[in-house]
Amino acid sequence: MQVQADAQGGTLFDSPDAASLSQTGEPRIPWQVMTVLLPPDARLETVAVRLDGQVVEDVEGQWDVAPVGPAATWSDGREVVVWPDDKTIVDGKDTAIYGKEAFWPESDVRLLAAGQLRKWRLAQVTVPLVKYDPVNRHLQKLTAGKLIVTCERGVAGKSLTAAGRDQVEWSDRIGEDAVRRLAVNYAEQNGEYEALTSAGVLKA
Repeated sequence: MQVQADAQGGTLFDSPDAASLSQTGEPRIPWQVMTVLLPPDARLETVAVRLDGQVVEDVEGQWDVAPVGPAATWSDGREVVVWPDDKTIVDGKDTAIYGKEAFWPESDVRLLAAGQLRKWRLAQVTVPLVKYDPVNRHLQKLTAGKLIVTCERGVAGKSLTAAGRDQVEWSDRIGEDAVRRLAVNYAEQNGEYEALTSAGVLKA
């Protein structure tokens, strides 16, 4: 990922695969979003994430990272701008972030969602590719790290087919193709799904 200044003195992040997940008033930094395939008996409410062994690099210089603007809609031919009620915004910036001498975001990784697509249980997580200290105008860039996703599993020996078996076609190729494309660990984790299917725990 490349960081450079634009013609107006702002900051540009060149990271084609990154997403923009910052909220109104927060620094507009790039995030990496990943989908992780969980064990077939994962208890979704227990999913937790962390980033181990992260390596960061200070980006030389001072940087001005602009905040994300407010949501806007049109009503009766006029633009209606909506600012969040739970934040103190000054000059478009969340003062809780821009007024603090600390790198933001504080967390190294966030769990966005945990759910199910057909028989596959998935978690969506995101990692900030940079962190920004707005008081000192410093940037740190993430260069390495190992994503760890943990969860509790169902009771040993309990059938996985009790809920929703009649509503799911376990051999659904469309769903499998989608999970193969989405999950960063499909090759490592899918074998457990195949083994349970072969054993008759998951009906094929």
